[in-house]
Amino acid sequence: GQPVQPWSHEYPHLSKDQPLDLIADLMGLDMGPLYLKIIAEDPDGAKFGYIPLMASSSFGQIGALNAESFCERILRAAGHVMTEGN
Repeated sequence: GQPVQPWSHEYPHLSKDQPLDLIADLMGLDMGPLYLKIIAEDPDGAKFGYIPLMASSSFGQIGALNAESFCERILRAAGHVMTEGN
């Protein structure tokens, strides 16, 4: 099959001229179509194994767990910088 395209091909609206912001630019990206393309291009799993399938919210739900883990880290960091009562 075709080689996997660079992220800029999949998400052309993201600027390449400046650094991307984790929250503003990357949090809302729909990774599902990208994972499905990777799975279609590597159906036997020789290149990526089961990672794309698990990350595309299959029973392994790596993608969903990453989002949950991200939220937990942000909330914990907020707890460190906020004073009690704020």
